[in-house]
Amino acid sequence: MLFISALFNIYSNVRCDEFDTDLTKCLSDRYWELENSCSHAEDVGIRCYPGSWAGIRLGMTAHESHMKGVIIEKAGLFDYTTRSFKPALQIDFHHHVIQDVEIRNNLQDGVGVVYSDQYAIVNPSARVFHSCTFSGNRRHGITLKQLGVNITNSNLERNDGSGLHFNPFLKRAEQRELASWLKLQQDQYNKIPGRLGLSNIQISTVYTFLIFWLCFLCSLFLFNCSFPMAYLVLQ
Repeated sequence: MLFISALFNIYSNVRCDEFDTDLTKCLSDRYWELENSCSHAEDVGIRCYPGSWAGIRLGMTAHESHMKGVIIEKAGLFDYTTRSFKPALQIDFHHHVIQDVEIRNNLQDGVGVVYSDQYAIVNPSARVFHSCTFSGNRRHGITLKQLGVNITNSNLERNDGSGLHFNPFLKRAEQRELASWLKLQQDQYNKIPGRLGLSNIQISTVYTFLIFWLCFLCSLFLFNCSFPMAYLVLQ
């Protein structure tokens, strides 16, 4: 039995398919058909959230970005099938310029910063939040995994959690996901297969030859010998 409080209706034996977009219009037994069909032990309640989207993410390999005059709201629902949430604005490596941005009424954190560029000396205005507003988010206004973020002339208000929250803990799955961004960049380079096609014996022979010539050149420098004399000594 399904009870929908917003509509004050009771439904039973609800049957929805992949084409249904409205729960109240799915095939079901209505309240006048419920006599002796089920008990209250089979009641189900549904809590509905407003429509949402995943948000914006600046990945590990993103170049320096300038975000100005932007409003981010009603974001944070990363995957509706698993009910997993993410910050409305996630910054994996903060060396960006965030200015005059309003982040409000999101389903999780307003902003999540994983790492910050500790050596951002080329552009002094990088890794900074300037004249921004973080308000009405259902978790924290800003979450940091690493210190080193500059916040100036900004407002943090009416967030359900903390205005500014610091937690350095990073899950193993999150670490692997961040490392995968770097691996994608490395895969752009072509690797030479099979060590140039040489066997281990051939490689050791090449190394021995290089060591021999290195010793030969060192002997010329140390003993100031001419080429024929040094060659005879080595023989």
